[in-house]
Amino acid sequence: MLHANDFQLSTQAILIGEPTSGRPNSYGELGNFTLPNSGLRVNYSTKFFRLRPNDDPPAVMPEILVEYPWAAYLSGRGPVLETALNY
Repeated sequence: MLHANDFQLSTQAILIGEPTSGRPNSYGELGNFTLPNSGLRVNYSTKFFRLRPNDDPPAVMPEILVEYPWAAYLSGRGPVLETALNY
């Protein structure tokens, strides 16, 4: 997602495919600790990244939206690559 955001903002690249699964503005920089009684490891975010200061979209949206259906995956097709090659 970070690279898609950078490409979209810093270049004239045309993004093709599906929206990213996360917001460009989001939490990251993980820390962790172990709970003393259960021994379970807990991860937590320590920093909020604001990659789009003037906007808060739900995802990095491609200029050309192409879905990748399960049937295409099963048949070995790549609709995103096909779209890019035919662009």
